[in-house]
Amino acid sequence: MTRAASLPTSRATGRASERLIAVAIRNVRHDGAALRWAMFEAVPHLDAVQIVHAYPVSDDPLVSAAQAVSRDLGYLAGWEIVAGAVEQGSRMRPDVALIGTPVGGPVETALTTLSGAVALLVIGDDEPATPNRRIAAHLQLSAQCPVVCVPRGSETFSALPVTVVADDLGLSEATLRFAADFALRHGVTLQLARTWRSLHRAVAANGGMPDPAALADEQAELDAELSDLRREYPGLAIVSRIELDGAWLERAREHSSLVVAGRLTAPRLGLVSPLPTPLCPVALVPESWSDGMGPKA
Repeated sequence: MTRAASLPTSRATGRASERLIAVAIRNVRHDGAALRWAMFEAVPHLDAVQIVHAYPVSDDPLVSAAQAVSRDLGYLAGWEIVAGAVEQGSRMRPDVALIGTPVGGPVETALTTLSGAVALLVIGDDEPATPNRRIAAHLQLSAQCPVVCVPRGSETFSALPVTVVADDLGLSEATLRFAADFALRHGVTLQLARTWRSLHRAVAANGGMPDPAALADEQAELDAELSDLRREYPGLAIVSRIELDGAWLERAREHSSLVVAGRLTAPRLGLVSPLPTPLCPVALVPESWSDGMGPKA
């Protein structure tokens, strides 16, 4: 079993390496797809994968003896979960360094803190039977690095396009760069799908048919926004389209290998909570994020 002794660090800053991928594990059965996705995204000899399990603790300094015992048992159980995940991850990718640790505290707090020290945070399918994915909803507003939500049963990767989804409030450079880097590493097309409320109103006012001139103008504006990206990524196939019907988001989830959205865009689109059956992983990217994951070897 391959295990790193400590977190990789940057010589220049002494901070945690930009090539550290963290994956949150409730248990291996529940989050096996997230672990698999993270392991196969890791680049041998460049990336390390950190497995994290959060267990509850009390902030009360007068915690009772029973609660203290419960906390200690949580810590020991956490180590068992982490050890099992490290063993499974090592079998998947023996060439990737693995570290693991249980962390005391609420899951949302632990993962938000962790997101400030890693390049990418991968989480499992949070509460799939309910419309409110508490952990994913919290991280899409608070995480400092990109967060990938991987549903149970998801394949490690497919040859389908990477899709950036956006609304009428525009695109963020961070979201586009993350998606472009990911698509380029995997050799797939990058597509951008955007819905515009103004077009929906125009369609409604035109008997259910889009106004061709308005649609052409909106598409030309969208293509102009992508001109810099096309120049920076000349080897990447980039397509874009304006979406007019209400089912476009679920369609993107069904026909993409990864759906990418800005952290602020995601809740406006309802990307996390209203979809009871996730279809492919979703990446939530902070608009202020500027670090890259680098090329895939």
